[in-house]
Amino acid sequence: MPLYRLVPVFPACLHDVKFLGWGTSLCWWANVVGQWKDNDKIEQLMQLLFGNNGLGLNLVRYNIGAGSDDGKHSNFRHGAAMACFQPRPK
Repeated sequence: MPLYRLVPVFPACLHDVKFLGWGTSLCWWANVVGQWKDNDKIEQLMQLLFGNNGLGLNLVRYNIGAGSDDGKHSNFRHGAAMACFQPRPK
């Protein structure tokens, strides 16, 4: 199986289709970028993703992390371990 597949799009076949948004998940990559010290690089990336001269993304989704044993046993690759949140006991 190839790593990618070309999917043809036929604009003449799209009738009354409107996108309500164009976005990305902030799951892992934003956690890594948020640790960068160079604010100019962060701003440059944000403009490329969300700016009018970039991709123009206008929606984001964030996953609240699900983790493993308070970091004692990591099951995640570097950069994928996210902070976890536990509900308050009732």
